[in-house]
Amino acid sequence: MDDRIRARCDCFYQVLSDYIDGELSEEEAGLVREHLLLCPPCLVYLEQFRIVHQACGKVESDDLPADFDVVMQGVMTAWRKDRCGDPEPGS
Repeated sequence: MDDRIRARCDCFYQVLSDYIDGELSEEEAGLVREHLLLCPPCLVYLEQFRIVHQACGKVESDDLPADFDVVMQGVMTAWRKDRCGDPEPGS
């Protein structure tokens, strides 16, 4: 994958929740939409994230297991490595 697109993928992951919630400026949202046109894997990820985001809105933090953050970090690291060949954002 082109390094410029990979770098933009890292930015995309960082703003995804704000994008879905409509909390980005019009300029920022436009950059996200532009990236989605160039990056089919991120478009798939967006659709998957929307489903999870909607479901998680119904869960209280007290309902999560104590190791939730650790487990999710492992999931995201594996996903990035599989999709981008890059285990950590910015590396």
